[in-house]
Amino acid sequence: MIAEDKPTVMIIGAGLGGLLLGVLLNRAGISFYIYEKATTIQPTGSAIPIGGQILPLFAQLGLDREFFEISKPLTELRVYNDKRDLDYILDFTELEQRTGYKDHMVARPALYNLLIRQIPPHRLHFGKRLVTKLEANDGIIIRMSDGSTYKGDILVGADGAYSTVRHRLLDRLKNENRLCQADRDPLPFRTVCLAGQTQPLDPTEFPQIRNALCEFSIVCDRRPCTVSDNCKTVKIEA
Repeated sequence: MIAEDKPTVMIIGAGLGGLLLGVLLNRAGISFYIYEKATTIQPTGSAIPIGGQILPLFAQLGLDREFFEISKPLTELRVYNDKRDLDYILDFTELEQRTGYKDHMVARPALYNLLIRQIPPHRLHFGKRLVTKLEANDGIIIRMSDGSTYKGDILVGADGAYSTVRHRLLDRLKNENRLCQADRDPLPFRTVCLAGQTQPLDPTEFPQIRNALCEFSIVCDRRPCTVSDNCKTVKIEA
């Protein structure tokens, strides 16, 4: 494919998924733009595990060294019952033999900042909430809530479970009677998630953050209404 034949990709959502896709497209020399409804980005959230099977992607992108600097290896998961008694331990060391990499735990804001640094600023548009899309013979036209319009060849919804792109696609398929019943039903709401983020911890009060490995434990109540407490400790070097 010659350069003139490469499509222009429009990505709705500047979360981790949208940014990672942007990084891949940028390295491949494919034109793309990311549209985010928020006017400013303030990465929040807890730490997240990144499996060893995903880490080769960071190596291919040349980001593995920076990723390892902001993350900590995760070798096991400890699960406790509601009485704080240890139920069982999941050992992840075998995964390293299969993938060549340990699983790692990384703070979501740190991973977000790593990815967004790889995106050219002119490829990011903030304050852009998708309202409508129109498919034409020569591409796709999208209109934002501020009245601006953009045209491209491929539209990607990276804006979460309640994606506007998904809803627009489902509306069209529903009107054409091509939508199965499972997709006609609303998304189930089975859980309530209460999430928070602490300020940097004092190593003298929490000496475990000096450990080379990440501590990861879950406390579960096995009654029908389950409360899960994810306790993760990740040390981020300044």
